Amino acid sequence: MEKYGFVYIWFDRKHKRYYIGCRWGNINDEYICSSSWMKDSYKRRPQDFKRKILVTNINDRSLLLNEEYKWLSLIKPEELGKKYYNLHNHHFGHWTTNEENKKTIGQKISDSHNNDPTWGQWGKGKKLSDETKEKIREANKIQFSDPKAREYNAQKTREHFSSGQRTVSQSSLAALRILCVCPHCNISIIGHGPMAMHIDKTHINPKPPKIYVNTKNIVSAYDLENKKFVKVIKEIFINNKERYCGSTSKRIKENSL
Repeated sequence: MEKYGFVYIWFDRKHKRYYIGCRWGNINDEYICSSSWMKDSYKRRPQDFKRKILVTNINDRSLLLNEEYKWLSLIKPEELGKKYYNLHNHHFGHWTTNEENKKTIGQKISDSHNNDPTWGQWGKGKKLSDETKEKIREANKIQFSDPKAREYNAQKTREHFSSGQRTVSQSSLAALRILCVCPHCNISIIGHGPMAMHIDKTHINPKPPKIYVNTKNIVSAYDLENKKFVKVIKEIFINNKERYCGSTSKRIKENSL
């Protein structure tokens, strides 16, 4: 679809209010306007709005903005926000009219580095203090403790290896094939990584075994000795009626224990 500049005016027949704007595109591209106020009204009742093209076939963006300003300057200051949806009538400078603004952020950063002969030189030979090193360590702990960050880094690493951007060194491959013996239980595992995981999960930070409770055998009863409601096994409740009182038909969910 061919693109060109045009200036338009909208009319809201319900509130007798106008909006003037410009567009670089096509008059049939279903563009409404850049005013959030008017767009909200248009979404609720599009049947009340009608657009008229004031000027079209403008082939330069700067000329397009100048033409828009010519029409905006006809709006009186007291009519802004009242008779018009427009809140300002000054000359607008669109970012696309500036070639520097068209560049991506990466291109701008690259240009600034290339134009600065001292870039990257300030850190050479500089030693970090112990306090700074500790801050970096803490920041790394936070970064790698986030599951989403770990998954993102793992996915990026897999992509780099699959595309050939990164390769595994022979020394790393040899380390993966080393047979390691656990100093705690003498179990043999291939690779330093799996052995470290085994030691951590089995001997350093072992998880407690899961305890499965048959919730059908748990009842709610009132403890006469301690004078409070408790959860007890149904068999104990039946055999200690002098201590507990209550209904054996009431079941207690497992997550309430």
